[in-house]
Amino acid sequence: MFYCNRNCEKFNSIHKFECRAFSEISKHQYPYERLQNVSIILFLSILIKIKLDDSVIGEDIDQFNNLSDEFDKLKNDKEKIEKMTLFINSIELIMGSQFISKFTSNEIISNFGKMVLHQLEIKDQNVAIGMGIYLKPSKYLKHSCEPNSTVFFNGNKLYVKAERLVLNYEDPTISFCDLKLSDSERK
Repeated sequence: MFYCNRNCEKFNSIHKFECRAFSEISKHQYPYERLQNVSIILFLSILIKIKLDDSVIGEDIDQFNNLSDEFDKLKNDKEKIEKMTLFINSIELIMGSQFISKFTSNEIISNFGKMVLHQLEIKDQNVAIGMGIYLKPSKYLKHSCEPNSTVFFNGNKLYVKAERLVLNYEDPTISFCDLKLSDSERK
């Protein structure tokens, strides 16, 4: 885990919860490899914010809870459930079983679904540096395999740029995944 600068580190309110666990786990090779998976780290961050971070209250939690999760579709998708199980096992190695026990299986599935559907690759000058969920834009931006807009970042701020004329009856659409990936990889 690294931050591009001190301001980004201070901006991350959950760092105090992650730091001790990450420092301890980095001494062991097997779990440490899982810390290299940005989606596992994002899922861990989401779970920490929901259960441990007192600064995340009210509107932020409501906005996250109101994101779509495709719960019924997800719980019947064997491949995604296997991936989610790997994530949970990794998080349990990092944070301990007491942390995971704070969540019901339905909460885990729902939160995983929200992450899968709404995560964005964060880039610095077209170089991927992480994954994140931007709650306010997630409310307005819809996914499309043929998007009319793209997102770009300046520090921790997300900007949306139209790639073609967006008519007033159209919602801005973006691709939540890399359009260079094959159809099967994007699913």
